[in-house]
Amino acid sequence: MRSPVSIPFHSFVKLDRNKKEAVYLQIVYQFINAVKSNILEDGDLLPGSRIIAENLHVHRKTIVAAFAELQDQGWLEIVPNIGAFVRNPEISSKQIKGSQAFRHPPEKAAFRFRKEFILDTP
Repeated sequence: MRSPVSIPFHSFVKLDRNKKEAVYLQIVYQFINAVKSNILEDGDLLPGSRIIAENLHVHRKTIVAAFAELQDQGWLEIVPNIGAFVRNPEISSKQIKGSQAFRHPPEKAAFRFRKEFILDTP
């Protein structure tokens, strides 16, 4: 987990105020792209909304709206009185699928055994 101070939001969030798309949605889409391209990693602690708003030159409520959208989509986990953490739902779903594979093993192997290679024969 990286320190929230070292995350350069202005380097991967480029806002275009001339677009018809809302500013908070631009932040959301670029945040998701940053997570997918590993600029932000799963578990990174984000700085507070005031600090991000100051860095991006937007109102704090814009960041709060972006955080709410990211949390609803599963890209952010907000823990009260602790902070906001980056979550990558693509990694989490792979981990869940991998752990469930051991709960329900296949009944038949996906390969064959050749009997002449079995050492313990009665």
